[in-house]
Amino acid sequence: MVTPNRASICILNLSQKVHACLAKSGFVVDSFIGTALIDMYFTFGMVTDARRTFLDTIDKNEMIFSAMIHGYMCNSDHRSAVELISQLRKLKLVPDYYTLHCMLRAYSSPEMLEEGRAIHGQVIKSIAESDLFTGNTLIETYSKCRAVDEAVKVFMVMNMRNEFSWTALITGFIESERCEEALVMFHKLHSLGSIQPSQYTLVAVLRATSKLPEFCRGNLVHGYIIKLGFYSHAYIEAALISMYAKCGCIDEAYQVFSSMSQRDPVSWSTMMAAYVQHGRSEKALKLFLEHRDGLITVDEFILSSCLSACSSLTAVEMGRCLHVVTIKTGLESNLHVVGAMVDMYCTCGFIGDGQKFFDKMREHNVKSYTALISGYARHGLGQEALHLFHEMLSAGVEPDGATYVGVLSACSHFGLVKEGWHYFESMWKDHRLERTINHYACMVDLLGRAGSVKEAEELLKMAPFKSKTLLWRTLLGACSKHGNIEAGNRIAEKLIELEPDEPSTYVLLSNIYASASMWDRSFELKNKIKEGGMKKSPGHSWIEVAK
Repeated sequence: MVTPNRASICILNLSQKVHACLAKSGFVVDSFIGTALIDMYFTFGMVTDARRTFLDTIDKNEMIFSAMIHGYMCNSDHRSAVELISQLRKLKLVPDYYTLHCMLRAYSSPEMLEEGRAIHGQVIKSIAESDLFTGNTLIETYSKCRAVDEAVKVFMVMNMRNEFSWTALITGFIESERCEEALVMFHKLHSLGSIQPSQYTLVAVLRATSKLPEFCRGNLVHGYIIKLGFYSHAYIEAALISMYAKCGCIDEAYQVFSSMSQRDPVSWSTMMAAYVQHGRSEKALKLFLEHRDGLITVDEFILSSCLSACSSLTAVEMGRCLHVVTIKTGLESNLHVVGAMVDMYCTCGFIGDGQKFFDKMREHNVKSYTALISGYARHGLGQEALHLFHEMLSAGVEPDGATYVGVLSACSHFGLVKEGWHYFESMWKDHRLERTINHYACMVDLLGRAGSVKEAEELLKMAPFKSKTLLWRTLLGACSKHGNIEAGNRIAEKLIELEPDEPSTYVLLSNIYASASMWDRSFELKNKIKEGGMKKSPGHSWIEVAK
C-alpha cells in the first residue's frame, strides 16, 4: 500500500469519479475493468471498496480472482483469501503463476498443511519447483506449516538458492524446535562464502541460540554480527537484547540497549519486558520514567510491560498513571493493554477497578479473560471465576494454559474437587492443551486442601516430570494448612532427600508441628536450619512514596 500524498490522493479521487460515472451510466463492469479498479482500491488500502467492486463484476475470470486473492494476502486477510481460492476451484478456473504463489502463502499454517501439499502438486504440473521464486515460496510455506523436512526436499532440488532460501529454511528449523539443525544450516551458509546473510538471517540465528543452553554461541554470533557490520541495525539490536535476556544475561542486554544510537519501540519494549521477566520490575519502570522523552512513541507492548511491572510491585498509583497514558494514546481498547491493565488492578487488590475496565471493552481475547479469571481466583471469588470462564467459552474464545491455571486455582481456593478434576481432564480432551507442572501443582494443592492427601500423592507420582520438588512442596504446604503431621513427616522426608539444603521444607514442617502445639519438635527444626547454615529468603514489602 502506498503512503497517501497529494498526488496519490488526486489519482484516487479521479479514479473514484471514473468508477462513479461508470455506475451512473449503467456501464457493466467486466473482469478487465473490475481488475483495474480492485488493484487501485487495494493500493490505497480500501478493502471494502475492492470487495464491493469484485461482487459487482459480471463474468469473473482468473485475472480478477487473482487480483482479489493477492490484495487479501497483502492485507494479511488469509481467511478471505482462502474462501476465494475455494470459489476459484469450484468454478474450475486455472490460476496463473502469481495466484499459485498467493495460494501457497494463504495455506502457510500447520492446520492447512494438506491444502498446501495439494497446491504444491498443482505447482509441479504448471511450474518447475526448482524455480527460485517458486522454491522460496514452497520453503516458506512448509516452514510455517512446521513441515521442515518437506521444506528441505524443495531446498535440495532448487537449481539456484539465495539468502531468502537459506533464511526461510533456518527459520523453519527454529519453528519446529530443531535449533541445532538451524545452526548447522547457518554454518553451511557461512562456509559457502558466496551468499552473505542478511539481517533477517542473523535475527533467526539469534533466536536459535537463545533457545539452546550453550550461552557462548550467542556471544559468537554477536561477534560475527559486529564483524559483518550489522551491529547498528535496530532490528538486530532488538534481537540481541532478546537473546541475552532469554539467556538470563540482563546486564549484557542493557549494555546493547544503552549503546544503541537510535532506539525504536521494539527495543524499548524488549528491554522492559526482559527486566520484568527477570524480577527487575523496578528497573523497568525507572527506565521508562527516566527516558520517556526519548521514546519515539508509546505503543501497546511498552505499556503492557510497564503495567506488568506495576503488577509485580503492586504499584497501583503508578498503574493508574499508566491508565491515563493509555487513554491519551488511544490504546485503552487494545487487547494487549486490556489484559495487562486488568491484571494490574486485580494483582494490586483493586478487583472492582479491574472488572470495570474489563466491562468497558467491546471486544475481549484470551488474555483479558484470563487476567480477570485469575484475579477472581486470587481473591477467593471461585464462582465468579468459573462463571466468567464459561462466558468466555460461550463467546467462542479458546482458553490457553494460563486460563486453566486460573480456573484450577479458583477450584482450589473454593474447595471444588469434582469441578477441578473435570477442568483438569478437559484441558486435553476438549482443547488439546498440554498439562504443565503448574496445572498439576494446582490439582495437588486442591486435593491437599480438601484433605485428600493420598489422592494428591497418587496424582503426583503419575506426573510426567523429571523434577517434582514443586509438587511435593505444594503438597507439604497443604499439609501445613491442615496440620497433618503424619503426611507432613512423610512428604518432608521425601523433599529433604531431594533437596537437603532447602530451608523452606524445614520451615513448613516446623509450622505443622507448631500448629499441633509440638513446640519442641518445631524449635528443633528451626535450630537445624541455623546449624546447617541454611538461609531462608526474607519476606519484603513495597510502599509507594509520593514525591
